[in-house]
Amino acid sequence: MAGGTFNKQNKIRPGVYQNIKTNKMRMTENDINGVVAIALELDFGKEQAITRIEDETEIYEKLGYNLNDEKVLLLKEILKETSKILVYRLNGGEKAKATVEEDKTIMAKYAGTKGNEITVIIANNVEDTTKYDVITYLEGTKIDSQTISNYEEFEENDYITITGTGAISKATTVKLEGGTTEKATEENVYPKFLEALELENYNYIAYCGTDDATKALIVTFVKRMNDQEGIRVKAVMGDYAADYEKITTIKNGVVLEDGTELTNAQCAAYFAALSSVSDINQSNTYTQYKGAVDANPRLNNRDTEKALKAGKIVFTRRNDETVVIEQDINSLVTFTVEKNSDFSKNRVVRALDGLVSDIKHIFEQSYIGKISNNVDGRNILRAAIIDNIKEKQNRGAFQNFVEDDVSVVEGNNIDSVLINIAVQPVDSIEKIYMNVEVQ
Repeated sequence: MAGGTFNKQNKIRPGVYQNIKTNKMRMTENDINGVVAIALELDFGKEQAITRIEDETEIYEKLGYNLNDEKVLLLKEILKETSKILVYRLNGGEKAKATVEEDKTIMAKYAGTKGNEITVIIANNVEDTTKYDVITYLEGTKIDSQTISNYEEFEENDYITITGTGAISKATTVKLEGGTTEKATEENVYPKFLEALELENYNYIAYCGTDDATKALIVTFVKRMNDQEGIRVKAVMGDYAADYEKITTIKNGVVLEDGTELTNAQCAAYFAALSSVSDINQSNTYTQYKGAVDANPRLNNRDTEKALKAGKIVFTRRNDETVVIEQDINSLVTFTVEKNSDFSKNRVVRALDGLVSDIKHIFEQSYIGKISNNVDGRNILRAAIIDNIKEKQNRGAFQNFVEDDVSVVEGNNIDSVLINIAVQPVDSIEKIYMNVEVQ
């Protein structure tokens, strides 16, 4: 369904068009589904395509990596908070292969050097001498076994395919070889990743690279998804002046318990995962970074304040050797009457995005093309919206809401309505000022 913002009531496609803004300047000192999208260079897996991960075991099954492999370090960071990941492999290469019995070829399912670590054993079956066991190993670990008589009976598994027909005539062991991994060029491949995401459901993009052109591309994409498509996605990346409430940027990195040092860009993976599972009534200010023991680098008070004023996430080491998020903010630093400082808080943005996403869902599921655009129909829609806001207020996302804060009136056209909503988001207590009187 179409969506996005509107300046005039002149849209063509049926849909939900929403503006979120404030009516005052303030000076400062969707359901949760936890899906993170990330693009990586890998040595196995579908090339320039999205692979869905819903359990940590699928990283081995679909990408061929043990969870402790350095190549999937960022996926391991995401798994600390959510197991739902959309992995896009940026690069390709050549597939490893081996020839058996002249015109019979065993080939790695995907391109990359990981295919060179595949061994296939064709052994006589002990129970039926007319059959053979075809056993696939990756790095010495058995991953598949099939008992067949003819090559064409083999069903491709997660790692290999077999081409050729005819009866298997002998036992043999082959090791695949010739697999190569190509280097990806972000400026050429990343647009394809973002294009693929347009057809997926996810919450956050984690960009763990350092290319400013790619960062700018992601910012443009996220703005288009929100403002033109009505899809409330967000992104996390390293240090960058995005100045947009749907983009979170990170100033420094962390050191993990095993001594691994993560840069600010690499920490985007964990922060995106944490944010993707955070509720509309939850702030991540002073939330602990799981498994981190130090900030990388540590920032002094002056540099911490400077980074926060610039709209950047800062990781701070506490005396108990844990690392916390100094303040759960995004990159918005230019405040206006329509977008005041409230919009720089990720908790507030989550609450507002949750509201407009729910209203869009309510309209799509129960109202578009089904309810008459008359007083009764508009009152039914208004009642549904009021119930949704009350539910969110009960969860602590909003406060001081009254039913008169919602109006649903006839739009400029016979098939349109205009919805006006006033809400007051709740933020978490982050600063305490005390006067202590000594008597």
